[in-house]
Amino acid sequence: MAANTLNGEVKLFITHLNARFHTPTEVVGLVKAQYDIDVTAQNVQAYDPTTFTGRALSAELRSEFEAERERFRASVTDIPLANPAYRLRKLQETMDKNNRNPVLVTSILEQAAKEVGGAFTNKKVLTGAGDNGEILINDTRLEEIRARIAAMQAGATADTAAE
Repeated sequence: MAANTLNGEVKLFITHLNARFHTPTEVVGLVKAQYDIDVTAQNVQAYDPTTFTGRALSAELRSEFEAERERFRASVTDIPLANPAYRLRKLQETMDKNNRNPVLVTSILEQAAKEVGGAFTNKKVLTGAGDNGEILINDTRLEEIRARIAAMQAGATADTAAE
């Protein structure tokens, strides 16, 4: 079905699904199930302003897309799987049911250790302070690195002035 023959409700439905990071194939199936309308993946991409095909999306649908994407990203905490406590509880339940399976138990223990240890976060901790509490990077003090950078920048400026 051509994209221009879709009614406003279906267009908004497709736009919201795109904003929630559904694949075009998933959206095709959901539109078929919800509205009994056949659309193609190319039709679906026309309602995603982040794609080349959707670059000419109307301002109204573009603002709907942006608003829905923002709501979706903000609501990630509403998804139980995104919560470490929920994941640990499920791991514990699986462990309790399968405590006689040594391979599975080892895997669950490893997964739980990663979960508790923060293996699934972006957080970086810089440790290893020097004598005076200074931060060391490969045994070089941060001030030494800054001095080298300043010297290189001054040398580059002097080189360009000499030319």
